[in-house]
Amino acid sequence: MKNKYICRHDTFWRFRLRLGIERRNITKNFNFRQYGGIKKALQAALTYRDAVLRKEGLSYWLDYDRAPNRYSRTSEKKPCIGVHLQRGNYGTTFNWCSDVYDGKRNRTRTCFAINVYGNQGAFLKACKVRFLHSGPLIISDLSALPCEPGVPYKIIRNKK
Repeated sequence: MKNKYICRHDTFWRFRLRLGIERRNITKNFNFRQYGGIKKALQAALTYRDAVLRKEGLSYWLDYDRAPNRYSRTSEKKPCIGVHLQRGNYGTTFNWCSDVYDGKRNRTRTCFAINVYGNQGAFLKACKVRFLHSGPLIISDLSALPCEPGVPYKIIRNKK
């Protein structure tokens, strides 16, 4: 099982939790000796991480391979996290693309051409690929999309 946002430092005999929330970083160390062993330190780190994410209302971050940046300026330009419109060939072709991340920071981009599938068809196919890998989509502005996604989604409100 992957323990998101928690890494093990054998040099310092500890687990380290690192979270970046609203441009502030939360870092806490869990020393093996202080917590009575490796398993207890890991359990304390997991409990603390879950409590912080629940307090901040970000529990859904654990459901994704890579947590979305809800507060970046790009969220206003990309109304659906992980699915975006891409312009190619000097602005002559457009694609709806789905970005999917594995657990190792590798990105796989799947694009669907608008001139082949149509605007709504390409968007729906990109949404389906993203949903199959990452679960429900996260949408900040439903009115900016060409149509309603054909898969489950959550609407979030960006803080301004």
